[in-house]
Amino acid sequence: MKKDRHVRRKSKYQALKTLYETNITVESIAEYLMVCDIQEDALSMKTELAQRNYDVLGVKEGDEVIGYVERERLEAGTIRDFVRPFQTREIVSNSTPLMQFLHIFKERKRIFVLENNEVTQLITGADLQKPPVRMLIFGYITLLEMNLGELIYEKLPESSWKSLLSEGRLSKAEALYQERLAKDEDLHLIECLQISDKLHIVLNDPHLKGQFPVSSKSHGKRMANQVRDLRDRIAHSNELGMDMTWEEIIDSLEICEEFLRVTERLLLEQ
Repeated sequence: MKKDRHVRRKSKYQALKTLYETNITVESIAEYLMVCDIQEDALSMKTELAQRNYDVLGVKEGDEVIGYVERERLEAGTIRDFVRPFQTREIVSNSTPLMQFLHIFKERKRIFVLENNEVTQLITGADLQKPPVRMLIFGYITLLEMNLGELIYEKLPESSWKSLLSEGRLSKAEALYQERLAKDEDLHLIECLQISDKLHIVLNDPHLKGQFPVSSKSHGKRMANQVRDLRDRIAHSNELGMDMTWEEIIDSLEICEEFLRVTERLLLEQ
């Protein structure tokens, strides 16, 4: 039975990783790059870009897209005078997994997408609002929340975890537990904890806290708050990138990734 449980546990995390690493790529959020000829008048193109609310324009010389121009830099002259060649760090393949892309995008404001050895698409911050990105974030946070609950249930038996929560947080969980019991829902009190409560428990338990990449109690609290805030924004369909920068959002997602790896390892231990 233990072996079966371990196989079943492992498949949850691997299924999610497989979904985003092999099935959902940057193409799911990329937009085709508008292009113009290198001989075009720069000011005319600047006006057209402003009308379309575009900041970047691809540049073709002959049949090849050789670089790009930025609207804000265009002045009198031809596009040739302002073209910038693509840099390796600005380009990803169209087969790049979405999760991997987010790590790359963290310190960028745009990424060009290569298709059949030619840059054809572009991704900007606005594209990160699209459903695939929200699905990815929500998927990772939801799986982390499930894993944390299972970890607490298995590693902290006999409700020993209760002493790690404040009286107020525990009361809120117990009230929700009673509400759900009244609806004939079959569940455990741990399932009524918020993700921040679960993170607080594992990061303060003497035996578990050393397993997570947390340098101090305040560091752990800050990381838990980041994950909770991101979860709330996704759950309530708030626009991303407003109260939290995209760098902060991707930081929080990276925390989820690392915590998932730790919880998976601990849950698979004999």
